[in-house]
Amino acid sequence: MKKRFSLILAIVVIAALLASCTSGTSYKSADSAEYYNGYYDDVDPAAPAYEPEFYEADYDEYYSESEPAGFTATSGTSTNTDFAEKMIYSARVTLETTEFEKTLQSLEGLITSYGGFIESSYVTGQSYSSKWNNYEPRRSAEYVIRVPSTGFKSMINDFSGIGNVTEQRDWAENITEQFYDSQSRLNTLKVEEERLLAMLEKAETVADMIDLESRLSEVRYSIESVTSRLRNWQNQVDYSTITVSISEVKELTTIVEPQRTYWEEIGDGLSATIKGVGNFFKQAFKWLIVALPVLAVLGIIALITIVIIKLATRSSRKKRNAEAKQDSENQ
Repeated sequence: MKKRFSLILAIVVIAALLASCTSGTSYKSADSAEYYNGYYDDVDPAAPAYEPEFYEADYDEYYSESEPAGFTATSGTSTNTDFAEKMIYSARVTLETTEFEKTLQSLEGLITSYGGFIESSYVTGQSYSSKWNNYEPRRSAEYVIRVPSTGFKSMINDFSGIGNVTEQRDWAENITEQFYDSQSRLNTLKVEEERLLAMLEKAETVADMIDLESRLSEVRYSIESVTSRLRNWQNQVDYSTITVSISEVKELTTIVEPQRTYWEEIGDGLSATIKGVGNFFKQAFKWLIVALPVLAVLGIIALITIVIIKLATRSSRKKRNAEAKQDSENQ
């Protein structure tokens, strides 16, 4: 009996694999009766192969806790005959600004206007001690944004209105084939799950029940894994990812230089040199003012040291003169 049951279970697995290789093929009731030897008598022969909706209630409830804030799953039936392209769009944009707080506020407003949300963000700046090392504090921020794919291109173009775009890179990944292959595998796993449940109801021995439940656990684990992968892909398809890096600068970088003549280039170089010399003396004067108390203390210490050395030298000289005079008188 156990060998017979093992053979039946093996045929179930083989039948399920064959189903994934034949698009849109339904299982025949006559074949089912022959394969399962009476275990499947209760199944409606006219019932079509099971094709689940992508977002079923049970799986929506199971995965709802892992969905990011602002994300709404797209419900509906997704079958292998519906070959809508599944594209994942991503971009990285680098901005610089002289008005850091204003740029951050404008960015958050832009995200809201497109119906997106912030997946992660951080803002950082130089430490307080760096202000005493002739460095002006600089702040930077990085945002990982999720925006509906319908507004992906438009939002990238709007970044130039909130800061100076110094770098922009965007790319796309076509996951259509992987998506529908996984969808087909999910359908096959669901068919196998239903048939294993039907066989479990007709199992006659404890050993048969244990074997069926073991295989059923494996199938359900695979269903959850494939469903999670499909949901994650659909999430990335529906909401594109944009990484925005923002730097605070004193002067904005000129991206496109206008055409300059030879003498204009010389003038630009001379102007840059004069500006550099001016900044040097400006920083040197600031350093002198900041270090003035320390220099004053060092000056006082140096003055006291010089006075002590002079007094010691004078005393030593008088002593030598006195000794020399005494020696001459003794002679």
